[in-house]
Amino acid sequence: MQRLIYPSKVMNITQNYNGSTSHYAESHGKPFDYPIDEACTDGGRDYFYAPCDLIIKRIYGVGSKGTNTIWLQSVSKVKLANSKESYVTIMVIHPEDDDLKKLKVGQKFKQFEKIFREGKDGHATGNHFHIAVSDCEFSKLLNKGWVENNKGQWVMTPNAIKPEEAFFIDKSLS
Repeated sequence: MQRLIYPSKVMNITQNYNGSTSHYAESHGKPFDYPIDEACTDGGRDYFYAPCDLIIKRIYGVGSKGTNTIWLQSVSKVKLANSKESYVTIMVIHPEDDDLKKLKVGQKFKQFEKIFREGKDGHATGNHFHIAVSDCEFSKLLNKGWVENNKGQWVMTPNAIKPEEAFFIDKSLS
């Protein structure tokens, strides 16, 4: 069984789910999730690496429809950092059109494969990944992957999981 590995070579979390800025409304609303912003090396557009064998379940926003968002699901159950074994769905926001246009629903990636680069689509002030994790299959998520909570934030629910309970750190990725 694969372990769910943190998807960036460099960990540079610039905003967590419990901070005083925009993600607070996501983690303290109803429903909620636990997003982080990962800026990687903060010097360009670093890659998001497949944290396990994955399949693309949904791509939203390419072009002018809205903020670019992609949902990736593990192809089988994985071991989480909290010792649970489960399918996971990972939602990533802000990749640019140039990367997402090359991808399609149903496309599979092997663990550690490069999938797309960080971006700033959707009015982000700098290149990064907005990452949220749910420990269930995509088909179990509400409203095709996200719902608006009572604080006006779009969250992935149910089964939101904190990133530190989801991802292992694997130094071989760096």
